[in-house]
Amino acid sequence: MKNQGFTSALLVSDPYHMKRSIAMCNLMEIEVLPSPTTMYRTPKTKCMFLFRETFYYWVYTCIGQYRSIV
Repeated sequence: MKNQGFTSALLVSDPYHMKRSIAMCNLMEIEVLPSPTTMYRTPKTKCMFLFRETFYYWVYTCIGQYRSIV
């Protein structure tokens, strides 16, 4: 994006992944317009993705941001 001079993007992702995706873009100074989409078919699948993304957001918050800066 930097090579092409772009500073903003449409961010299409899973609703549960959107928070972490936006945080990553903000860290890279990319202005994003979120557009969540989903394909969940069952409550079990929905819960699985919620727990998974909650864990990965926590890891990103604790470790990922630090690693990106260093």
